[in-house]
Amino acid sequence: MPDVEVRCKACDRPVAQIGGGHRKRECCHEACKQRFYRQSKQQQEQEQREQQEARMLALWSNDYLPATRWLLNAVMNVHGVDLAKRLAHAISSEVAEREEELRQLRKRLTAL
Repeated sequence: MPDVEVRCKACDRPVAQIGGGHRKRECCHEACKQRFYRQSKQQQEQEQREQQEARMLALWSNDYLPATRWLLNAVMNVHGVDLAKRLAHAISSEVAEREEELRQLRKRLTAL
């Protein structure tokens, strides 16, 4: 069975293979190997960011009004997921405090 030509994963040039039971080379040069590694890592990080953003948008769709979701999405796109999460937490905490204050006021009103 003839050997299949292996192409460099970074630049698509043919990769010379070393015989004698060596592992097949995937890149033509160390610089290409490093470039491929960096590209793969960046792509993986981008995919993780996109997945996290999708989770945040799905979570926010139930808890916030459209204008708030739009603002959280804008913050996330410009400043990252972490800041948007902290902002969402601050908003939720403030809403919870106001709801508790409202419950206390209603309780006092019914006592009158």
